[in-house]
Amino acid sequence: MAKQLGFYFDQTLCTGCKACQVACKDKNDLPVGVTWRRVAEYSGGTWQQEGDTFTPNVFTYYTSISCNHCDEPACVQVCPTTAMHKDEHGIVTIDDGKCVGCRYCEWACPYGAPQYDKNAGVMTKCDLCIDRANAGEQPACVAACPSRALEFGEIEELRAKYGDTAAIGVQNARPPHDPPQPGHHPPPRRPAHRPRHRRHRQPRGDLMNVHELPLVAFTILAQMSVGSFVVLGVIHLAGIRKHGHSAVDKLSDPALYAIGPAIVLGMAGSMLHLGNPLNALNAINHLGSSWLSREIFFGSAFACMGAAFAVVQWRRWLTPMLRQVLAGLTALVGLALVYCMSMVYMLPTVPAWNHWATPVTFFTTTFLLGALAVGAALVIAYQYRQRATAKVLVTADIAAGADADAGETPEVEAPAAAVVADDADGAATSSLLRSSLRWIATASIVMLGVEFVVLPIYALDLANGNVNAQASAAILMSGGGVYLIARLVLVFAGAGLLGFFLYRFAGKGAERRLVYLATSAFVLVLASETIGRLLFYSSFDRIGI
Repeated sequence: MAKQLGFYFDQTLCTGCKACQVACKDKNDLPVGVTWRRVAEYSGGTWQQEGDTFTPNVFTYYTSISCNHCDEPACVQVCPTTAMHKDEHGIVTIDDGKCVGCRYCEWACPYGAPQYDKNAGVMTKCDLCIDRANAGEQPACVAACPSRALEFGEIEELRAKYGDTAAIGVQNARPPHDPPQPGHHPPPRRPAHRPRHRRHRQPRGDLMNVHELPLVAFTILAQMSVGSFVVLGVIHLAGIRKHGHSAVDKLSDPALYAIGPAIVLGMAGSMLHLGNPLNALNAINHLGSSWLSREIFFGSAFACMGAAFAVVQWRRWLTPMLRQVLAGLTALVGLALVYCMSMVYMLPTVPAWNHWATPVTFFTTTFLLGALAVGAALVIAYQYRQRATAKVLVTADIAAGADADAGETPEVEAPAAAVVADDADGAATSSLLRSSLRWIATASIVMLGVEFVVLPIYALDLANGNVNAQASAAILMSGGGVYLIARLVLVFAGAGLLGFFLYRFAGKGAERRLVYLATSAFVLVLASETIGRLLFYSSFDRIGI
């Protein structure tokens, strides 16, 4: 393997002219908004009063930054397609033929090196001008620097010449009697009483960034689908012992068949987030280290296994025991999907996401939405079946009366009898429905309590965290305060109040009220969780330059 190439930057020589930035952009013909090398300005200080005179005590310095081509690049580790990789020179580069434009590497890199080209739909980044290096020339940024603050070469040679780059300070400077040379000037000393420097932040833009709507739809629908499948499984296992397979299947099968379209719709919506969806088949290439690759793998596996279970359940293939085994494996895959989904956002560069509250809230959403979705589906399916049965029986009675008036033997008694026989276990189904709704209402109230405990702790942790965590807290509590209040009101009304009434009325005979209560609770909580997920993505504030 060839020796690692890289840059050496002497901050004491940089004047902030941005010639390196312009040269890089010109050489690589970068579009608007894409800047592989950037010059950041840092400034600080105060005014000091001496009598009637005010004296400025300020400082300003600059940092020229591009990709550092790390030994263990975070962007390479998270890339699901292996498009981001290190070549034989140790240069982190991108294979456009594999990149899907998911921008996950952009989230993970603390240096802002990977940048999205919206015209091409792929990520781009500094490649150390390897074409110029192969021709014996310096990279464009190095050649353009008028103060020679940048130097390019093999990392070991640069370290031998300038010392360990991690030990920046006066100790690396030459003695005062030596002639000054590039890269050896000590950094300017700043008085100890000066405040810590601050980098000028760029405006964040609108609070609710619609760019992440595909991810909002995918995460919500996928978590709801997994939760619904698990809740249905619990109802099935608990119900067959008391009410039998027939009653349980009649009640739960319609809800089961609705899970497949939900997860498929979510995964299809996530494709809208990709800049280059034609390369989506490469997204499971990096199962070894990329949580995004694992998320896609388990999402696809859950959809396929769920579809297989729905078919065998519909056709009554296999034995009940084997169907239960398949359902159990599918549920485990679904829970693995939710876990991988949460780990995708456990990035050290994003403090608002890299918090234990992320997996907790993802699983809370899974079981809360899943339970209420199942509750709504059960009462709607039960009500529809009751109406259909009643309609057939009324039609049979009318036909039988007409035949009797004509002196003929009724020919519809057999179908009517079949309908009655088919619904002979209606009492068992009704009892199962009511007990299921009571457990669903209880679970929703418990999940509501979890959310109301986790949220204040999470907000306090952000408020007491670093500058990025505090910025995220300000977004959630100040800029997004109205949305946050609306989310809390909706989830309390849906899971709390309506959940309480659902529990009470589930023991009575008002079936129409159960339909209204269950569907209203689900709609309110779905709206609340959607707002919460929008706030989650809006809280993004990345550590780094």
